[in-house]
Amino acid sequence: MTPDLIERLAAARLRAVKDWPDLATALWALRWVESDQIPTLATDRGWRLYAHPQGIAAYPVEAVAWLLVHECSHLLRDHFTRMDALQVPSPLDNIVTDLEVNSGLVREGKPPQGVLVPDLFKLPWSLLAEEYADLLRDRVRSVKQPKPGSGQCGSCAGGGPAPYELPPDDADAPAFASADTKLIQRQVAQDIQAQAKGRGTVPGAWRRWAEELLTPQIPWQQRLRSALRRGVGSVAGQMDYSFSRLSRRQAVYHPFLRPSLCQPTGHLCLILDTSGSMHSHALGLAMAEVRGIVRTVRESCRVTVLAVDAAVQQRQRIVRPSQVQLVGGGGTDMRVGLEAACWLRPRPNLIVILSDCNSPWPEERPPVPVLVVRIASGCDVPAWAEVVDVPD
Repeated sequence: MTPDLIERLAAARLRAVKDWPDLATALWALRWVESDQIPTLATDRGWRLYAHPQGIAAYPVEAVAWLLVHECSHLLRDHFTRMDALQVPSPLDNIVTDLEVNSGLVREGKPPQGVLVPDLFKLPWSLLAEEYADLLRDRVRSVKQPKPGSGQCGSCAGGGPAPYELPPDDADAPAFASADTKLIQRQVAQDIQAQAKGRGTVPGAWRRWAEELLTPQIPWQQRLRSALRRGVGSVAGQMDYSFSRLSRRQAVYHPFLRPSLCQPTGHLCLILDTSGSMHSHALGLAMAEVRGIVRTVRESCRVTVLAVDAAVQQRQRIVRPSQVQLVGGGGTDMRVGLEAACWLRPRPNLIVILSDCNSPWPEERPPVPVLVVRIASGCDVPAWAEVVDVPD
């Protein structure tokens, strides 16, 4: 990057941090990349900001600061994920996400002239991007481009990667991993809540966003109980005839064999992460969940606990949580634990992993349903596993 561009972006970032201190973590997280293929600024899904030197030079520092906050808003609100889920086509996805952002941002700072606002479409203010998409599906061709903040923000606002965007593993400017972006979002949400409790100058839209991010809509305890019941309840509650145990009146039916009713016993395997990354507080949270799980299922199924770090350090069948032995302290490899769990006999009906999830995972789905209780971490979990987050 040229020294002039670095100096101008640095000045704009300092101005943005001064005007929006609760967004400072996101503003400092952006990685700058010079590009002459865009009008002013654009951002990809990996938190890399592309800047055109001449395009930026045409605007005062206050306007560039506003644009930086605009780009961060797309990333913080997960606009690309939301638009992909709704299958909003381009460029409508970028336009409606701009309307959502600008509805709350255009009244703050000094935006450039010509940014998209709901008045251009005779629409109400402060709607969600999904609502604007529903109202604008047949009117997208009426939008004139390419003003900054008017539908050219990069893949951060929806759509696939633009031609100028770098690959995720670029050596000079690698993209942030999903786990890192989640941590940035949570930190910004916490800063917003702290700012709102202090001076009380945070806009209402940002306060609502922070509250929704930090307060799960469904309590994790309820989700965990529900997942456990689905995993072991269907087996533990079945009753059927079996020849493994003959009828009490077998003598009456001799020489014919008559089966008796039986109720199969479920088998639950708990994989407890005892690696070095599980600090004492995280292990305390994990053991609290072990106690709750054992109390929930001990009447209906047997429970086997595997203590796993980079290897299976302990395997034991328990009836009380106090019997669990925390052995380990090395690296983490959940592939080893899952393989050992699948070889147990009888095979478990459900495998529950209690971990910070900072581990390699099998590429293929195991033959047994897996529930991951993620302890105080934002690390990724494979798509084939059900996840319940336990907050720190």
